[in-house]
Amino acid sequence: MSGSVLSSLTIDHGNPIVSPLGVATVVKTQAEFFGRSLKTKKEIAKEVAEALDIPQTLAREAVQKTLDSILDGLVSDGRIELRKFGVFEIKDRAAKKGRNPNTGEPIMLPAKKVVTFKSGTEMDERVKRLSAKTLSEDREEGLERERREQEE
Repeated sequence: MSGSVLSSLTIDHGNPIVSPLGVATVVKTQAEFFGRSLKTKKEIAKEVAEALDIPQTLAREAVQKTLDSILDGLVSDGRIELRKFGVFEIKDRAAKKGRNPNTGEPIMLPAKKVVTFKSGTEMDERVKRLSAKTLSEDREEGLERERREQEE
C-alpha cells in the first residue's frame, strides 16, 4: 500500500494510516523522508566517551543524569535556560476545537500543559550558516526517492 508522504507528520514509522475518507496514507518520519538517521542518547554518549576518553557506560550515565536534571528542573521550576543553547519552558495551551481522525466528528480538545523550546544564540547562528540550498536539495532528494518508491 502506498500513498503520499506527509512530511509534517512524524508518527507511525511508515505504517499505513486510514483517513476518515478511507484513503490509506503512508506516513514516514522526517528522518526517513530525508534519508537521515536521528542521533540517539546512545550515540551522544559514545561521542562523549570518545571526547573525554572515558568508558561508554560512564558517559551513558552522565548523559542520562544530565537529561534527568533538565527534566527535574523543568517540572519543578517550569523553565530551564541553557545559555547559548536554548530555553525549555512549560506553557498552558488553551482548549481548542478538533476533529476525530477516525470519524471526522468535531470534538473539543482539553486545555493542557506543553513544553516549548526557544533556541539560543549559538544554535541560531549555527543553523543560520546552513545553506538554504542544501535544505532544498535534501527535500528534492526525498521527493525523488518517494517517486521512485511509488513506481516500484
